[in-house]
Amino acid sequence: MNPAPAPAPREDASAPAVPAPLLEIRDLEVSFPQGDGWLRVVRGVSLDVAPGEIAGLVGESGSGKTLTALSILRLVPPPARVSGRIRLAGAGDLLALPERELRRVRGGRVGFIFQEPMSALNPVYTIGFQIAEAVRAHRGISRKEALGEAVRLLDRVALADARRRIGDYPHQLSGGQRQRVGIAMALASGPDLLLADEPTTALDVTLQAQILELLDGLRADLGLSVLLITHDLGIVAERCDRVAVMHQGEIVEEAEVGELFAAPRHGYTRALLGALTPGPSPASGRGEKVSDSLASVRQLSKTFPVRRGLFRKQLGTVRAVDRVDLEIRRGECLALVGESGSGKTTLGRCLIRLIEPTSGSVVFDGEDLLALRPRELRARRRRFQMVFQDPWGSLDPRQRVGSIVAEPLDVHERIPRAEIDRRVAELLTAVGLDPAFAARGPHQLSGGQRQRVGIARALAAGPDLLVADEPVSALDVSIRSQILDLLAGLRERLGLSLLFVSHDLTAVARLADRVAVLYLGRIVELAAAADLFHRPLHPYSVSLLSAEPVADPRRRRERIVLPGEPPSPLAPPPGCPFHPRCPIARARCAVETPLLAAVGEAPASFVACFYPGELNAKNVNPVERA
Repeated sequence: MNPAPAPAPREDASAPAVPAPLLEIRDLEVSFPQGDGWLRVVRGVSLDVAPGEIAGLVGESGSGKTLTALSILRLVPPPARVSGRIRLAGAGDLLALPERELRRVRGGRVGFIFQEPMSALNPVYTIGFQIAEAVRAHRGISRKEALGEAVRLLDRVALADARRRIGDYPHQLSGGQRQRVGIAMALASGPDLLLADEPTTALDVTLQAQILELLDGLRADLGLSVLLITHDLGIVAERCDRVAVMHQGEIVEEAEVGELFAAPRHGYTRALLGALTPGPSPASGRGEKVSDSLASVRQLSKTFPVRRGLFRKQLGTVRAVDRVDLEIRRGECLALVGESGSGKTTLGRCLIRLIEPTSGSVVFDGEDLLALRPRELRARRRRFQMVFQDPWGSLDPRQRVGSIVAEPLDVHERIPRAEIDRRVAELLTAVGLDPAFAARGPHQLSGGQRQRVGIARALAAGPDLLVADEPVSALDVSIRSQILDLLAGLRERLGLSLLFVSHDLTAVARLADRVAVLYLGRIVELAAAADLFHRPLHPYSVSLLSAEPVADPRRRRERIVLPGEPPSPLAPPPGCPFHPRCPIARARCAVETPLLAAVGEAPASFVACFYPGELNAKNVNPVERA
């Protein structure tokens, strides 16, 4: 008797069905010619993006993230060689599609948000024209209908007064506004997938929060999938479902976000997360070395006339710095924070007379700098130096590193050539570079290396005060950590005072003893760093801290997203300058201007607000320290 046939296996109806990937990358390789052979810069990358998912792709500069994204739409420039398989659901293998069919996918099924919106937009066409052309390329509608659709898209990405702004050119928009235009163009034909390449790099935390909230809303409303390319692990922790880590052209680890942050398996991932560990608390005893005042400004203002037309008629005045009082003590780090346009950089440059203030006083070590003649000022310049935000733009591309670092020695000391070479070697060693780098040109250095050269040049004259203007704003997390450690170490060894200009609040918490928060050219809060990060009093300070991403998926929380951007300094609002965006503003705020006043017991915080501490601080991201 034959045995009864075994029952067919039954499917588990309770198990959720796994959706097929929208995007499937397999064994992707990108190579460039090098000598007689080929250099593989992307090696064997395999990655999936599911429908409705935000997948993160993280890694340092040069790891191959952007090349991977460009390869999806075959945008890698020749003579690169791309191989592997990239399958988009419903379109087949994108690497094998004829160019005509691929054009329908580019901007149609797949939208691309480029890292630098200024270079991605055509400067000679209005933003309305550029968005309308993207719409017409995929929908075949009239120009008038396309312009109407452009307005609708700009409304969707929350660009204020979209109907009027479609006639603006890219240079008339801020960085955040240009990024919104880039997103509108990427959405022009209703794509299924967005490739977002560092969409928030170097943006203020408030603008960054707006852009990320916008992407989240688009995913919820339109069912978009997003491949988010970034080096900011805080963004990954808060926004992504899954994350892949790239290193030297390969994906070394891939996991759900919570799993990766809780238990990273690869050594490189652990090193990236380790670079996020903050340094010592500002209140950890460094203040014992802080003594009397080194530099102080009183009622400092800087205005710029706005002129237009053939006869350069003055249309108004921009008050970039508005009656600021500030003191920098010997041996301390004072941070200036705020959004772009708040006056941080202008204040730092006025302090050392790289820009001439309009009014007020600047006293450095008991001497009024504004009263000095040019020759006298030149003799004092060795005592205060600046590290510029853009290390590439601030280094002469025609000079070697050794000449760049030696120039202040030649100007201020006029010592023998052999002594200069020895000092250059010492300075390069002090900033963590091999003395052999003296023979290289700036184009042969990475961003972090160029920033180190800028710091070495600033230290060459032996300054007492270093003004560091956004020195880590666009650097990878590990390089940023190295530069911050370098600045902290130099300050400790040389007794430097440091004015640290930044919108990176984690970096500020790592270095600063005190923090001044600027808004529209005015200081709205001045406090010890420990107090500001754990007990902010001004609503703007609370909002800034709330917007800072937290590199821990377990701590996702409701954030305060400020609407729009700061008002134009050409036409500031009456009363409190923050009141149009303030969550707790009242009628009084629109007509009266609050003055900076002490709040609390010594050491008191100084706040320019009628209702300090009233905004619920539960949304604040207190920066945890080791």
